[in-house]
Amino acid sequence: MSQPAPGDGQAPNTEPANEGQAPPEANKGESEVAELRREAARYRTALRKAEADLAAHKSAQMTEQERAVAAARDEGAATFKGKWKEAVVTNAALALLAEKGVTATDLAVRALDLRGIDVNDDGQFDHGQIKSAVDELVTRYPMLASHQQSSAPSVTSATGDGQQRISRESVLSAAKQSEDQALNDALRYALGRRPR
Repeated sequence: MSQPAPGDGQAPNTEPANEGQAPPEANKGESEVAELRREAARYRTALRKAEADLAAHKSAQMTEQERAVAAARDEGAATFKGKWKEAVVTNAALALLAEKGVTATDLAVRALDLRGIDVNDDGQFDHGQIKSAVDELVTRYPMLASHQQSSAPSVTSATGDGQQRISRESVLSAAKQSEDQALNDALRYALGRRPR
């Protein structure tokens, strides 16, 4: 095992004997740079910590106000959503009650238990639940639905306060009595009493 000769295609070793070491002047400059880098890193770390503390302090002060605003906003939205869902279900129930011929709709809606009907955010719900509740109500209280044609005038519409609007012409055509007697009968009918 011989060593390669200097002319065998390999370059002679021209590196200095102290390869890993720089001259003493270079070591002093590099050590100062390294020390300055360490110091800068400490300052950057301290700056990040101070910025995080400042952000936490600001968010702690603002969070109380934001929490109050968010709570009020959520409460208002929940109240509106509840009333909206109740109105959607009540309107569907009123439509079904009208199909069944129920004239005392305010009373019928109060008698229905519509709280268990779930309405999604798009206003969709199970119409079968309301239909079965209305059918059960009409079965339980058949006097609410007008199945036979009576001599009483037909109800054209119901107002929100429970009073029913009846036109004078329908009163006169429905009753073969004097005008005063027909009007009294219509008022009795509107109040839920049987005409004489």
